[in-house]
Amino acid sequence: MDTKSAFKELLNSKKVPTNLRSQWSYRLERNKLTVDKIHEALLAYGYDIRKPSKWESPDDSYVRSTCDSFVQLLLTTKIPSAKKKLWKNRMANRQISLNKVEEILTDNDYKKVEKTQWANFLTFTEDQHIVPGEDIITVQNQTDAVWLEEGIYHTLLKGTAYKDDLEKALKREKLFDQLNSTSTRKPIIIDSSSLISQSKEAQSYYAHFDRREKFTSMAIMANSPKSIYFSNFFKEINGPNIPTRVFHDYGEAKAWSKEFIITAPDDAFQLDMSKFWIDNGLMHHQFHCETQTMASVEKDLETAKNIKFDGSPQPIIIDYRSVTKMDKKVQKFYLKHPELINGYAAYAMICDHPTNDAIIQFYIENPEFKVPIKIFRHYSEAIHWAKQFLPN
Repeated sequence: MDTKSAFKELLNSKKVPTNLRSQWSYRLERNKLTVDKIHEALLAYGYDIRKPSKWESPDDSYVRSTCDSFVQLLLTTKIPSAKKKLWKNRMANRQISLNKVEEILTDNDYKKVEKTQWANFLTFTEDQHIVPGEDIITVQNQTDAVWLEEGIYHTLLKGTAYKDDLEKALKREKLFDQLNSTSTRKPIIIDSSSLISQSKEAQSYYAHFDRREKFTSMAIMANSPKSIYFSNFFKEINGPNIPTRVFHDYGEAKAWSKEFIITAPDDAFQLDMSKFWIDNGLMHHQFHCETQTMASVEKDLETAKNIKFDGSPQPIIIDYRSVTKMDKKVQKFYLKHPELINGYAAYAMICDHPTNDAIIQFYIENPEFKVPIKIFRHYSEAIHWAKQFLPN
């Protein structure tokens, strides 16, 4: 069902108290009930967002969900810096409405190609919890279990009636710190199917917690009405600042999470601070250092020259997610030698943090660099965009 049909079905049911049903019907007829309020009501009464709205980007014709489209828009130079900062802060603090996000996307020539579709979860089958594979090290306390499997964090909210609060949230974060001694950001799958309540203090904590410090993406498993409500409310109405999606199938959640793991092949050129390889005609450059220095740049240029394609300029995909600082000498070097940047057909830069986003703005906003340069969160989107610059 579309949103309007689902909401009318809800109002015609006996689930909503008479006074509230009358109030909502009156406001709906006079177009005084916001999209945010309708979504909140549907989620609260056990409806599930089966298919979120999707938008087509005017820049690359790629179709993304509302939240992902808005994040992608904020990575471009279309939005003035002041507004970009304001909207990012409001998004992080859950202070920007779905109405406003859709209005901004429409104003920036995004086209809605799919409307939100809902399913009624009056009846459901609760799946088994995800469990760690054999020989997987698990750190846990009385309420939560955390483990690392296939490069993905897994979190299980224990029990059959999980009541989330601030104390549990803080203890859960300590489990991640125990598991990740290298502080490397990774995808996460959270099994929240047993969740039945969440305190306002916990919700406030999640709203202000910067997930980009620990995670590259978040897949939320939800297979009960309450867990679906909290998960979809978190995802659709107050979107977090990393790619987030709600799943009912673990296999789908894992497949989506793996998109944020970029694994170099065994025959990649290995350097001290990065790797190079070619896949499907595209050059890949993956960093595994925190600071990009002049010493690393010199080695990178030499390696790229040795494996660079003959003939026409080629696009390159750069996994920049580990980098949080660029030596000023590097910036000065590239400003002095813009031909090194312009020697490629396009740059697809994969970032996942404000620090590397800010570094890449140096390339995007510099008039000396004539080639298309764009920031991405999703590896598949970067490939889709870069392929259009392959020589015929």
